[in-house]
Amino acid sequence: MRNPRSLLLTPLLLVSANATPTADLVNLQTSISSATNQLNVSRNDSAASNAAEMIQAVGYQIGASMANLGCTLESATPSTSFNNSHSQVSQRSVEQSYIDYILSLKSLTTALISRGKLPHTDPDLPVSLQLQSLSRAVYYFGKCLRNGDYISQDAAIETWYAGGYLIDAESAWDSGVENGQRKAKRDRKKSVGVEKVRRDVSEGSVRELGEHHRAGSILWKRRETGSPTDSHL
Repeated sequence: MRNPRSLLLTPLLLVSANATPTADLVNLQTSISSATNQLNVSRNDSAASNAAEMIQAVGYQIGASMANLGCTLESATPSTSFNNSHSQVSQRSVEQSYIDYILSLKSLTTALISRGKLPHTDPDLPVSLQLQSLSRAVYYFGKCLRNGDYISQDAAIETWYAGGYLIDAESAWDSGVENGQRKAKRDRKKSVGVEKVRRDVSEGSVRELGEHHRAGSILWKRRETGSPTDSHL
């Protein structure tokens, strides 16, 4: 299986400056499918799969594709040069590639949901945070393509479906975060409870020793004065 860290290089390898939206979308689909395959292969393996890094790599690549369009998270409107030249690109070909890209995201989230619900050693919080970042990137990338008329309104609606898929995946990993927080809280309560028991036992032992000491003193005095002791009763 490929080292998941190698996916961090994917944006540099697949996204070239001034690439057409169609080419970027095809490359995105390839990268997302690669991440999905790795997650599926490791589904029954509890060892860490570096899921957070894989998601981050996809987010980086989407960011690079946005940069090719002249868009940022602050400005989801393509730059003038791309806006003027987009007529050379077939909207139909971009839309089909966009839908394929959305479907690949659905497959990725399905794999992430399965991974999140099964026993795993991947830290839950980093995966959840990367899914939030990916959701923002997916949203603004779709908005950028729509604002530049690269895709129609109907195709842009697919962006909302992708957002729903990512929320479902985030929920699967959020449950792990919440379980971890609840466990930590239970452990703290358990620790406090154990400490209280130890303290109570310790205090009880001191009291018990004190009672034995007083009883011993009484018996000793009785022996000295010739008074009857318990042994004579």
